[in-house]
Amino acid sequence: MTSFITMKSKVTKISLAATAVLLIGGLVFLAITDINVKTSQVTKTIPNERFYKTD
Repeated sequence: MTSFITMKSKVTKISLAATAVLLIGGLVFLAITDINVKTSQVTKTIPNERFYKTD
């Protein structure tokens, strides 16, 4: 029974360590990498009637 608990404890520690390494690695990747985003200019003409009352 004690060997099962010890094995379960080791698996938990290894899982937590792997998760921490992946999380830190992902954050470092995002901090270092320059991710290019496609951009385009959007223009929209709004009619003047929306801003001035014509009463």
